[in-house]
Amino acid sequence: MAPVFLGDQILDDTIEVAEYLSYMTGYSFDEICGMDEIMSQRINTRLLVKRFEQQMMIAQQSLLTAIADKKKSGKSTKPFHIDELLAFQGMNQAEIVSNRKLFEEMTHDDEDIERKKAKKAKKKETVSSIRQRLRDKYGINI
Repeated sequence: MAPVFLGDQILDDTIEVAEYLSYMTGYSFDEICGMDEIMSQRINTRLLVKRFEQQMMIAQQSLLTAIADKKKSGKSTKPFHIDELLAFQGMNQAEIVSNRKLFEEMTHDDEDIERKKAKKAKKKETVSSIRQRLRDKYGINI
């Protein structure tokens, strides 16, 4: 196999190249080691598709950044929330919020819920009125 240049290093060992191609394309190591011309074209095509997908992802992120910057220029209050950014991609914002709430509910453990309940109960027990505190502590009736 010919050497493969990865930008910061060169793979020139046949096994290294085959392992790299196996990782990048999903073909097995044995298939790559025993490839013929047709298999070589398939691998080349798969790598080109992966590169195209990466370039499209970069372009999409750039587009979203441009949209956010343009909308932000008219919005002087605060940065965009993740829900708004996902809505720019055409995702349903109500569905995003409900999915996030469901995720948050599933990730809270029972201990956290019990702590919150105990905190609420303690808060209800505290006397909020200054008059009531003075009456209880010093016996002063105002």
